[in-house]
Amino acid sequence: MHTYTNIRGRRVSEDGRDIAMKQKVTISMDSDILSAARRDAHAKGVSLSALIERSLKDVVETEEPPFTSRWRGQFRPSERSDPRYDALSKKYLQ
Repeated sequence: MHTYTNIRGRRVSEDGRDIAMKQKVTISMDSDILSAARRDAHAKGVSLSALIERSLKDVVETEEPPFTSRWRGQFRPSERSDPRYDALSKKYLQ
């Protein structure tokens, strides 16, 4: 299969699909965790890099929406006749 570089500088296959480029990353971790991760990767028949990549992908794909998105529209303005409250509610709630 031949690969090409498109106009945006990304590598693509003959049919135009993006080809993900791998990058090296240096991380630090406790030696006990590293040993356990190597054993787990070996038991699953994958490389340590693949195990870490899969774990990070799971974290990124299952990330919860931000606090503001979760709570937007959940609060109702209270009934007040305070001029400061009126100014703030006009600015932020309407």
